[in-house]
Amino acid sequence: MALLEDIVDFCKKELSIPQEILVSVEVEDISEDNVKGWTTDSAEDDEYDIEIDTGLSFKETILTLCHEMVHVQQLHENRELDENEAY
Repeated sequence: MALLEDIVDFCKKELSIPQEILVSVEVEDISEDNVKGWTTDSAEDDEYDIEIDTGLSFKETILTLCHEMVHVQQLHENRELDENEAY
């Protein structure tokens, strides 16, 4: 979805994440995991995967993506994942 890609690009700029970092976003049903979204460090260098739950409203989807982009920043900088910082 183009809008999600635009949000990823915006977050990269705001969070000083290098543009060459690849972030893949998938919208899937992850409700059984009791989360709105999550970020994983891909097996490839400088690649991250974000999954966002399909059951979220438009606003929740955007907020969750921005939250997960903070985790991308943390992972890229080899820092501990910090939920407080992400909110």
